[in-house]
Amino acid sequence: MTSQLQKIFDARFVKHQDIAERFGVSRQSISQWVRRGKPSRKYLMDLAAYLDVTPEQLVGIEPFVTAAEMKVKRQTIESRPGWVILAAPERYTRGDEPDPPGEVGVLGSGEFPEDFLRTVAGVSEIRPNQFEIVNILSDTMDPTLRRGGFCIVDTRQTELKHDGLYMIVSRGRSFIRRVHADLDGRLIFNCDNPKYPQDVVIREALNSVSVHGRIVCAFNGQRL
Repeated sequence: MTSQLQKIFDARFVKHQDIAERFGVSRQSISQWVRRGKPSRKYLMDLAAYLDVTPEQLVGIEPFVTAAEMKVKRQTIESRPGWVILAAPERYTRGDEPDPPGEVGVLGSGEFPEDFLRTVAGVSEIRPNQFEIVNILSDTMDPTLRRGGFCIVDTRQTELKHDGLYMIVSRGRSFIRRVHADLDGRLIFNCDNPKYPQDVVIREALNSVSVHGRIVCAFNGQRL
């Protein structure tokens, strides 16, 4: 049976030799990690960051689901009356391709009560495939969005008309920022974690930036 650690290597298209060279260990050491089902504690945090997973996923405490498995789940899940399906973004579920680099990753499909979704910011009506659910891979928005948690994205709210949290895609990277406009009309992209700097962007320079949607709910049920 393939260990979850090997499953993660395969999903990220990395070989044992790649990991060995990256962390300065022998390829035999990597093979031992895989047989044990977990890496050396010394390299656990750095390896998790390198592979864009949580340390708990590396040691098998939390499940790791590939993009292909998410695609199957998305195709088979059925909605119930009064409930809305939230799926992984379609752009993340193309066969066996790895998740795109960035601060946002695949979590999976799920359901939320329709009545609850109608109470979150900016939602006036609910349409098919409007909401998506994504995993937080970074601490840039801590403490609002904590690493390893999840959030709900309303993909119909793509215009930066209101201050709030938005999922942004730029040059192939996906991330979440708090966006607001200053008195000069410039857009301020803030991280809630003060150790990261803010970015100032004029609206005319947004050609390389795509707004995927507005974050309307954090993993703990907090309305945003």
